[in-house]
Amino acid sequence: MDSIGLRGKWWLKGMRADDEIVPDAATAGTLSFSPKEGGELELIGSFHSTFERLDEESDTEDGPVTIHGVSTEGEYISILNCMYTGESMSSKDVSFTTETYQVGTIIRGALVDPTSKYWKCTFSFDNLDKWTGIRRVHTPGDGPMNFGPALSDSLSTDEEDIILNLHEDNKAAIEGKLGRVYFTVFPEEPLTFDEFSSQYIRPLQNLITLGVGEAVFPTFVNLFSERFGHPDSKHSVHWQVPYYREQDDVNQMQMNFTLQDISFEEVVVQWLESESSVSRLHDHYFGTRYNDSMYVNTQFMSMMFALEAYHRRKFPDRQKIMSKKVYKRFRDVTLERMPKVAAWDRAEGLFNSIVNEPSIGDRLIDITEQHEEMFPESYDIDSNLSTIKNVRHTIAHSLPEDLSTTDIVRAEILVRIIVLAVLLDTAGVDEEKGREILADEYSSVERIVEV
Repeated sequence: MDSIGLRGKWWLKGMRADDEIVPDAATAGTLSFSPKEGGELELIGSFHSTFERLDEESDTEDGPVTIHGVSTEGEYISILNCMYTGESMSSKDVSFTTETYQVGTIIRGALVDPTSKYWKCTFSFDNLDKWTGIRRVHTPGDGPMNFGPALSDSLSTDEEDIILNLHEDNKAAIEGKLGRVYFTVFPEEPLTFDEFSSQYIRPLQNLITLGVGEAVFPTFVNLFSERFGHPDSKHSVHWQVPYYREQDDVNQMQMNFTLQDISFEEVVVQWLESESSVSRLHDHYFGTRYNDSMYVNTQFMSMMFALEAYHRRKFPDRQKIMSKKVYKRFRDVTLERMPKVAAWDRAEGLFNSIVNEPSIGDRLIDITEQHEEMFPESYDIDSNLSTIKNVRHTIAHSLPEDLSTTDIVRAEILVRIIVLAVLLDTAGVDEEKGREILADEYSSVERIVEV
């Protein structure tokens, strides 16, 4: 995603009268942005005077606010969810102040607000072209008249059409070289940017990250305000991407799987369904993939949370060991007969909370049995589950037992393989291919050495 540096005139939403293109109250300033650091708007002046801000009865807004602007090149810009961050006064003229705002989402090409809706969204990710596994495409038509994708995969549901567009690079010296690759989403009803982001952009980012084997981040996002996405209605979007970092090219041979290994239509449909039904599995696991500076014990516990959340959603009939009636009788009789020692209150608390729930070991057994065909023979499920349970117990309860970083790293890989088995199965990856991916992942355990 590109960085931005723009000069222009800016105003708060609501300052402009219907007959004004740029309101008289507009203030000059500079907008700067990078996907890693976020953005800031520095005004040469202010929307509100210092005295207005100090007056509790004055109608001032610190945020979140929508700021509109027009660049020196004449491009309209909307900055959504801005927060006032401070002001400074001139040492020579105390009546002159400057203001700064931390910016949220930037939408170029239109004056919009957070509730504005769009009929079409296009977006791409790092290494998406490599992930397709396609090197050569040929755009139909004659030279200058070429238009549209040279190749596409698509799906249609009652809620949306999703297309993966692959274009030929007509500027390349090699004929048929793959150029632009991006997703296009046409929803049945128009959506806000936040809805596009949560329902399509982030889930598909996770899917491509799973396939590539490395974190990928958006390279561009465009919204189209007119039905069917007329080019004149295109607006580009920029926002601070959590954990953003520049990505190197990944060789196709190093990836977990590519577009050639799956059925696009089937996989994307079931992936979006899975993301909405077991979102915590996706959130916890992919959070560890994007945040490469996360402590390894936090990564381990995050994936344990992911599996527990997955089990609760996928095995609703396995959430209680006994029926409510039988368990209540067992609990009451046990507590009545238990001597009133110091630990009695603690025991009562456990009886009222988790005693009737399956253990983490029971949950892991259910999950591994459901996806057993994905595990390679080298992965000893019983032994590895024992290791995972012991490490989780030690970390979760802060026990004094010493666990080296190496112990936790190895356990993190063991539990990551279980999560991967679930996600690869969800992604419709062939079982043989899945076992190959997990076997390669498991082999990394033996390469870990004490520092």
